[in-house]
Amino acid sequence: MKPHTAVGIALVIFYIPITLYAQYIGLRCWRYRSRMACYMVMVFTLLRLAGGGLIITVEKDLSSDNAGMIKATYIVINLGIVPLLAAYDGFLNLVYRESFPNERLPRLIHIVCELLILLSTGLLVTAGTMTGKTDQATTQAALYKTGYFAFLAVFLTSVILSLRIALFERKRVKQAHLTITHLLLLAAPFLGVRTAYGVLGIFKATGANMFTSMWSSLFGNATVFAFMALVPEYIVICIFIHLLRTRVKHCKEMKRLLSEGGVEMGGRKGRGHGRR
Repeated sequence: MKPHTAVGIALVIFYIPITLYAQYIGLRCWRYRSRMACYMVMVFTLLRLAGGGLIITVEKDLSSDNAGMIKATYIVINLGIVPLLAAYDGFLNLVYRESFPNERLPRLIHIVCELLILLSTGLLVTAGTMTGKTDQATTQAALYKTGYFAFLAVFLTSVILSLRIALFERKRVKQAHLTITHLLLLAAPFLGVRTAYGVLGIFKATGANMFTSMWSSLFGNATVFAFMALVPEYIVICIFIHLLRTRVKHCKEMKRLLSEGGVEMGGRKGRGHGRR
């Protein structure tokens, strides 16, 4: 069995249960004002599950006759990192929107980050369609670099905003929001490793180097691909799914407390009228 085929099989095995659960918890969390994060978590797990199947299929035929499938696989693999960053940004925007509703700068930064994520997505898809075309290697590398540097700018900005809350604003935010921030910072190093793998890939594995570089996700070292790309992604998505679970649990508890408080206040008013 080829190393990349084993990686593809592992992806399918690990992502079948987590994809099903991500769709379930994402739909449950949808009503609690965290739709961006929910949607991106759901999309990422579907992309990775599809990516595993594509890797298994492509490894059976890596010839030029299968160029279309190879391009699709590269696009799916490279796009996987985008929903993770968008989910991070979605969780962070939720914290800022509910904890600092009157601050306009974080909202503006969030809008800029969303535009950069869309730009990065378009550039990565366009570059992916040039896979295998050595005459377009320079253009492909430029598109990949621009896309990943836009991604990197959003990632660093999100981490800085997270650190601001964790270090300087912890007394101004609710405990639930502080928990979200701490878990986002826990996920940040793993997201950073995945970003580093992508950056190394665009510098070392584009054009003709795609077939020889160890940083090529499809033709390179399968162990490096697994431990620098797929394992960090899996850790991050598990953290994000836990955040969705925490959000659902917290919102349901708050709803229950508000309901009980309303019943209690209603009972007191009734007793007051009786005394009159």
